[in-house]
Formats: sequence, structure tokens, C-alpha cells
Amino acid sequence: IMGRFDAVCLRAGEKVALHPSGMSYAVLQAHSLHYAEVLVRLGVETGARVGLRAVMSDAHVVGLLSILRAGGTYVPLDPYVAHRAGCRLVLSAPALAGADGLQVIPLEVGSQSESWEGGPWQADPADTACVLYTSGSTGQPKGVPIRAEAILTRLSWWARTYPMDEGDCFLSQLSTHTLGGTIAPLSALLQGGGVH
Repeated sequence: IMGRFDAVCLRAGEKVALHPSGMSYAVLQAHSLHYAEVLVRLGVETGARVGLRAVMSDAHVVGLLSILRAGGTYVPLDPYVAHRAGCRLVLSAPALAGADGLQVIPLEVGSQSESWEGGPWQADPADTACVLYTSGSTGQPKGVPIRAEAILTRLSWWARTYPMDEGDCFLSQLSTHTLGGTIAPLSALLQGGGVH
């Protein structure tokens, strides 16, 4: 996933990736490298669950890319599953940084970022890339692991079904706690489109 994203960054570095902030692909890539490096320094390795607490925003996209880049497993969090998810670390938008007893790393993102030359930290396609939790209607939310290769398959389907070019922008209105809410922004970014 990150190899495809980095290839887009090479050809579309100064193009806008995230709207309405105007964050470019180059800045988004730099932020994801920075936070991936932070995660790796804190002990994240292949399969380590890293929570992400952010509404769909620049911070959410940076957090998702950073977790995948570090080889971790992305776990979108709400207060009901934070402790049950097995996350030791949580990336969080500053406004949502309630710790719940977990180590929280605030995602401070803006239109500029330092250049980072970290990695590459890449997940194997057979690794678990994401764990989504059910609503818990039976009393206990259950985590559903999703492998990177399944996400890549879905991204390929999405690109064939909903092709985008560098002038297109995807309006993300899906919950970040669903597979669609995870895949749709990635699909736009891996095709060189923008996300709003």
C-alpha cells in the first residue's frame, strides 16, 4: 500500500492531496514518514495494534498512512473499544486525545512538515493491516482482522470501478470505523486524486 502511495508522491508531490487544507502529497508523505518513525521508535513492529482516534480529517489520513508505513495494524477507536482492542499506543487528533490509560501521541499536522528520510517500513501483504470492531450489539465488540492483501484487492477493484485522475477529489462521508471509510480515501490517494 505504501509503495503505491510513495509512487504517486513522486509524480504528484506538489499537487493537493487533502482538501480543504490544501496539504500536498509531498507534505502528507513527510508527515506519514515522521509519525511512522515515532511509532517505530516506540516499539511498533509488524502486527502491533495502533489505535487511531480522529474524525475524517488530515489527522486521520496522516495517522492511517503512518500506522501502515510503520508495519502496524490500524485500529479505528471509539471509547467503547479502546481497552479491548489490545492497543498500547494511540495516535489522536488533539481535540480527541482522551487517554483512557493508553499512551497517546497527538497528531499535529499542518500544511508544512520537516523532510524525513526514514524507513522504508513496509508491511507484508499477508500481515494484518487493519482491525475493525463490530458494534457490540451482542454485548462485547469483536475485532475483525483484515489483511493488507485484502485491502490491496479492494483498492484495485475500487480503482477499476471508480477511476480517478489527478484532478478528481473524493468527498469522504463514510465512517472511519468501516472498511469503506478506510478504503475510499486510500483509493483516491493511490490514484493521485484528492480527498475532501
